Amino acid sequence: MSVVDIRLYENARQDTWRLFGIETDCDPQEGLGRALDEIAIQLQLVQTAAKDDDAAQLALSCRRIGEDASVLGLNRIARVARAVEKLLHQNDPNALAANVARLMRLGDGLFEDVWGMQNQPG
Repeated sequence: MSVVDIRLYENARQDTWRLFGIETDCDPQEGLGRALDEIAIQLQLVQTAAKDDDAAQLALSCRRIGEDASVLGLNRIARVARAVEKLLHQNDPNALAANVARLMRLGDGLFEDVWGMQNQPG
């Protein structure tokens, strides 16, 4: 009998470095902070909506995550959020659950990477 080891962490690092190069009209840290706060709020709403089977809230939150992540250059998160939104219109609950789980892992990885970068000297 073989055992499959499933990795429950997904690295968002390929996109996270872009966050510190964002140019906005306001203080970069302030604009970035607001955008990351919004993504964090929407990820929490995704988790709750998925648990409660609330397709409307799930679609709305994924649309917002996709838009915000795309603006920030977080392409992987944006792509998965859009995939979740599309899967809501298909009859594949397993694929939907898998992509919601992947979106949550990417979100966790994003914030771990951001905190790690903020704690680096220099």
